[in-house]
Formats: sequence, C-alpha cells, structure tokens
Amino acid sequence: MIRILNMSLKYKFILLCFCVVLSCAQDKKESQDSNTTESIENTSWLVVNLKGETEFSRQPTIRIDLSGKGISGSSGCNRYFGDVTINKNQVKISNVGSTKMMCNNINTEQLFFEALNEATFFKAEGNTLKLMSKDKKVIIECSHLKEGN
Repeated sequence: MIRILNMSLKYKFILLCFCVVLSCAQDKKESQDSNTTESIENTSWLVVNLKGETEFSRQPTIRIDLSGKGISGSSGCNRYFGDVTINKNQVKISNVGSTKMMCNNINTEQLFFEALNEATFFKAEGNTLKLMSKDKKVIIECSHLKEGN
C-alpha cells in the first residue's frame, strides 16, 4: 500500500513540475510579446490616430532610438527631435524641439506636440505602438514602419 502511495505521489510531483515549467515558459513568451524596450528599440512608427483624429494631410512619424535616448520624426509639417526615457511601461518625452517651416494646416502639429508632452505610458504589441496619458487613455496610436519606407 505504501509503495502504491509513493508511486502516486511521485507522479503528482512530476505533473506539478511539468505544469510549473509550462507556466514559466508562457509567462516569458508573453513578456517578450509586449512592452519590452527591445520591441521599440530603433523603430519607426506612423501615427494613425492622434487624440481621435485619423485623417491627416501629412501623417506624423515617430522614430525611437533608445541607445541615444532620443525621439525624432515628422510632426506632419516640421522635423522634430527630443529626449526619451523608458522604464518598464512608462515613457517620458522631454526637450522637444523642431524646425520652423510654415505649413498650411498647423493644427495636426500642435495636437501632436501636445500629445507627446502628455505621454506617460506606452504599450507595444506586434505592429502597434500606443502612447497613453497618465489616466491610461490612448492619445497616440501608431503602426510600425518597415525600414526603407
């Protein structure tokens, strides 16, 4: 009887270990799929939604260079540049400057810089990047730009 009980406990222990290993592997895969700095390192993004606006005469872009801790791109009118710091799912964009070309419709640019200033959190999943305000409302949504586009 004790021998059967020991065999039963051995199989339960093996099953428990197997479940723990599978669970750890799944957690690792999920953490790799989103919100890692590697997922946005040296990437370019096309803004597809800016505080509810989806129609642009010229779409803003975002380029993130974490090695140089910089952000740059087009505001839809002017080129811009600034500093970016990322810690887990938090983002801080600061010291943003831009060229000063005249544009017919400056509203997109003003809205874009306002949203960059409000960005507090980010979420990167696959080909989508979302920048969110402190209340975690999506203020900028982007799709990944392939290099060379």
